Amino acid sequence: MEASRQQKILDSMHWDIGVGSIVKVKNFDLYGQQKYEQGIVISDKQVCQIELFPFVNVYVLSSAKTIRCHPGIIEIISNSNHS
Repeated sequence: MEASRQQKILDSMHWDIGVGSIVKVKNFDLYGQQKYEQGIVISDKQVCQIELFPFVNVYVLSSAKTIRCHPGIIEIISNSNHS
């Protein structure tokens, strides 16, 4: 039941991003200055049951960490979807 609800949420939105896409992730430093870090999307779109917002996991190249990113903080540089 829950899986079909999450799929329904994903199907109802348009977010053209896929595994392997190169992205810029908006972040802020300790002083509140906005900065962008490049990364690679490493997961398909998912929906968190608590937040109810879609996200993808991104491997950030500069810090070598994986972070959860929502649509509002990602800028797509190169999309891996060839549809």
